[in-house]
Amino acid sequence: MNFLRIIRPALALISCCLQPTFVAGATLDQSFTSGDGLTGVINGCCAFVGQTYTAGRSGTLAGVSVDVHYLERQPAFDLPLDVQIRTVVNGLPTSTVLGETATRAFDLDDVIGFAQQIPQVPGEQYAIVVHFLEAPPQGNAVGAWIGALGPFVCGLPGLPPPGCAPNNVVPYPGGSAVSSFDGGTTWSVVPASPATSEIDFHFKTFVAAAVPEPTSLLLTGVGLIALLGFRRLASESGSTADTRAPASGRPPTSVAATPYIQPAAASSSFR
Repeated sequence: MNFLRIIRPALALISCCLQPTFVAGATLDQSFTSGDGLTGVINGCCAFVGQTYTAGRSGTLAGVSVDVHYLERQPAFDLPLDVQIRTVVNGLPTSTVLGETATRAFDLDDVIGFAQQIPQVPGEQYAIVVHFLEAPPQGNAVGAWIGALGPFVCGLPGLPPPGCAPNNVVPYPGGSAVSSFDGGTTWSVVPASPATSEIDFHFKTFVAAAVPEPTSLLLTGVGLIALLGFRRLASESGSTADTRAPASGRPPTSVAATPYIQPAAASSSFR
């Protein structure tokens, strides 16, 4: 029973720390929200789609926003969106997942937090990768990630010669839209129209100052809780000790004065 009294607060601390959270005071770092002439279908040709970006601030990724919507149908879709942050090599996502969460709130105004601490290094590229959990087989479109084409649109019916029109959209310079045909294993840049150099999906990233890793917080919290618990047990043992003088006439030894577990010094730190 005493052990349960000690460990219960630690379990509550673990449960709290593992919940995806958005760090208050985070700053908008990267974003692309202009234009709306593109719809990147999710679970159509590709179940996994993404947007790469280049970090501009040093710290921890506090959250991201994506402009994803369900496609209209009856009955309406109600599937969670899996959101990952991956490393990038040569402009394409790798298999290394730095953080992952699932949510049903994935509008551009929603900020999606992660339980993991995801470092952001200025100049380094990362990828926001999404796919719908519990989705039907690939080829059955579920949703779409809204984005925009580059500065020119060409090859569309009805455009006068030479068949191009300005789009007035400045593409995002630090990344591009990407897709995977094989469940997120291999990736390619989303093909553009014949004269459009780039396609980008709408997104935002928010960065906060670096904070201690969850494992460090958990070890510190659990250690402090255990220390307080053992000190309390030692105190209770001391208060119930037999204080009658032994037959030899020597004074009794106080349990409280020589506890079996010595508390750490006040200046000690857990690492």
